[in-house]
Amino acid sequence: MRTTPYNQLKKIAKGNAKEMKVSYRYVTDALEQLYSIQYRIAAHHFAFISNGFTSRYIYEGLAWTAYFKNMHTLYTIIELMKKGLVGSLRILLRYVYEFLVIGKYTVISKNHRLAEMWEAGDEVRMERDVFKKIRYPRSESLKHLWKNLCRLAHGTIFSQQGSLDIKDIRNELSFDFIVVAMLLEMNYHYLNTHLITSKLRYYVSYYNAEEFKKMKKQRKKAKQIMKVLRTYMKPEAKSAVYDYKRTWQVR
Repeated sequence: MRTTPYNQLKKIAKGNAKEMKVSYRYVTDALEQLYSIQYRIAAHHFAFISNGFTSRYIYEGLAWTAYFKNMHTLYTIIELMKKGLVGSLRILLRYVYEFLVIGKYTVISKNHRLAEMWEAGDEVRMERDVFKKIRYPRSESLKHLWKNLCRLAHGTIFSQQGSLDIKDIRNELSFDFIVVAMLLEMNYHYLNTHLITSKLRYYVSYYNAEEFKKMKKQRKKAKQIMKVLRTYMKPEAKSAVYDYKRTWQVR
């Protein structure tokens, strides 16, 4: 095979994948496990909504759409991470967080107008339409995370990666691991607190008791994984996760 710049980069990507398996497998395995647990929980509960067991308002449609789109994006993020293509995955982090914040706000506020804007493809401005409407907590950490993820999604000095070889950017990898862990924990909270209502939980426990017992064990395992991943987070990262998981009061 003739050596071309493209083939050289493919070789680097293969080397990255090997290095990630050897040096960072414990992190990527934990992220994969947390991902798989919440996907299973979501699928079993959403089946009851699809079969008409609960009523669906327009904002509920947005909320579940946001969740499953996030799951598809998070899968892509983890796969890019395993190849050392962290510059590309950084572009996607903002979209996951945006869905998480808009989704949670919409479910709590039952804001049909915002849901209709989103469904029509109109722009939802995070500061004007969401952050300013959250009365409690008045979280600077949530806004700060948004600002940092926007920097990664635009053509700034912080975006992409200067080298495709992870040996040259090893000191940057911990940032990517931590942000993905943060988003997965937020996503888990969003699912189990705001999408899976007590009514929906009852239907699953009543009509599919055996599976419900399995999911209880899976939830316990998810909490253990999140506890371990949290030990790698700095105080400001923990603060953002904590503020996202708090009980919001909205206008």
